[in-house]
Amino acid sequence: MKWQIPLLAFYSLVILAIEFMNGQDYVRHYVTDLDDAGLFYGLNTTICTILLVLTAYNFYLSYSAKEESVGNGMLNFDLFYAAQALIFLYLAADERFMLHERIGRVLGVSDNLPLLIVGLVEVGLLYKFQQLKWKNGKQFKLLFVGGILFMLMMLVDNFVPPQTILRLSVEDLLKLWAIFLLFQYSSLIYKNARATV
Repeated sequence: MKWQIPLLAFYSLVILAIEFMNGQDYVRHYVTDLDDAGLFYGLNTTICTILLVLTAYNFYLSYSAKEESVGNGMLNFDLFYAAQALIFLYLAADERFMLHERIGRVLGVSDNLPLLIVGLVEVGLLYKFQQLKWKNGKQFKLLFVGGILFMLMMLVDNFVPPQTILRLSVEDLLKLWAIFLLFQYSSLIYKNARATV
């Protein structure tokens, strides 16, 4: 992670600078959903999608490692790993194909509702499998900060006026950093799962 954070920080500064100097219409080329073509079109969405797929893959590998017990009681983590792999694979598909927007349109509800449901299921799983505990150390810190960044992204998306300077970049970069931290969390989970085999 030593080289990844400076690289991500540099990338973030470039995106922010592009919007600051050229405006939302210009930066949208890089941070928009993938429904057009062109060099670097939807670059941020592509990076987020790849990180979400890799996160799902880490959980699949953890499932394959068959960690069976941890914490106070005997918890079978196979269900946790399998569910996490499916959730993050869905989120990758959602990021690439705008699924929650499409589901919201079809059902006639806010497009935030499908993501809210996935988020509540995720929090329930994290609670059940004792991931929301300070004693988990680095694992908890990555999960906690990633969750905070996602909440900040939702606040920006829902409450900051659309034409506010840097709003578009900040929203997408908060999402990118949150996904990056969750990828790091899943990598640590896989490392710990392998260590128990």
